[in-house]
Amino acid sequence: MSSDNLQFSSAKLRSTASVVSKSERPDIQDLDTAFTVQVIDCDRLDEELLQFWVGLHQNESQYSSPNFHPDFTKAVAKVRDDVRIGVIRHANGQLAGVFPFQKLSEHTADTVGGRMNDYHGVMHAPEVRIDLDSLLLKLGIKTFAFHAVSANKERFEDYQFVALPSFCIDLSDGCENYMNWAKGNSQTVKRMPQKIRAIARDHGSLRFEFDCQQSDVLEKVILMKRQKYNRTNTFDILSVDWAANLLREIHQVRNSDFRSLMSVLWAGDSIVAAHFGMISGEVLQYWFPVFDYRFSKYSPGIQLMMNTISQSCKTGISRIDLSYGQSKFKEMFANQDEEVLFGKVSINRLAFQVAKQRYLMRMRLKKLPLKEPAKYLLRKVFPGYGRWHFK
Repeated sequence: MSSDNLQFSSAKLRSTASVVSKSERPDIQDLDTAFTVQVIDCDRLDEELLQFWVGLHQNESQYSSPNFHPDFTKAVAKVRDDVRIGVIRHANGQLAGVFPFQKLSEHTADTVGGRMNDYHGVMHAPEVRIDLDSLLLKLGIKTFAFHAVSANKERFEDYQFVALPSFCIDLSDGCENYMNWAKGNSQTVKRMPQKIRAIARDHGSLRFEFDCQQSDVLEKVILMKRQKYNRTNTFDILSVDWAANLLREIHQVRNSDFRSLMSVLWAGDSIVAAHFGMISGEVLQYWFPVFDYRFSKYSPGIQLMMNTISQSCKTGISRIDLSYGQSKFKEMFANQDEEVLFGKVSINRLAFQVAKQRYLMRMRLKKLPLKEPAKYLLRKVFPGYGRWHFK
């Protein structure tokens, strides 16, 4: 998870479906008017829809993130009661697309999982064209908030506030080639062997557990993450019951094409760093990393990442998604990036412009020199500031 940032680089990673006119591709069917939409709850998912959904996830690269897998949506539905699925069909009844969302109020919707979801968009067959205004009207929704649209982005461009960088570790050229690049990209990475020897000397031998399945360890990781939020004056996402429970729910999922992954780095009997994320296919979503700040001089987060990368290569993972927003940590390891879109689909264009200007104003305020002391004071006076993102 990461904060919004107006700066981004131009390199792209994953290609999305290109915008093609009907005259260039006569096989494209325009569903702006010729489609039907049924809204269902997660418990009404049938085998036909599940197979269609999984097929899109597996066969279309823009949907390859674990966030697009139906098991992610099903996990969110177990911790929230407002998850809905828009089932899009051709006029003849053939499945054309699927759109999971959270219905926050009668006419307001959010991405399924809200800010816990790092990649999203409307999923549909490649030959399909869907107008978002028409889709929302058929869903009975007037506004849909999004913060990291990565799929079918051309449909969301008119509704974006800003484009954000989303970072990735591409391991398709092999672990050795990647590690050579990483050492050349960062002196910190290059110096890690001596830091590994130092922490082992001072605190006991290192042990890395790539796939820890112990629930009690997850609770320690959640506690460490909450302490980090409080220490850095950042809103404690995991103080929201459904958000913490989503990690617990996903931790129990061990399906062949979607599962949780909790990796832990130990020094002696102490957890020095850990990460909780999701794997689907060849993609690892690097989701909730944390380290014990008492060991910070040894760069435990970097040690954890290097171990994770090495083991990922051995288990067939070819991409590690680091999600949107810039940070020194991501820039140290990411060798690819793409743009994701942040904004709001709104049938009322005036409401859209007001929301956009409010967002841009907040981003300008975050760039002021007194940002950090103001942030500290704000958190002290309003410790729940930011909770509206997780309502």
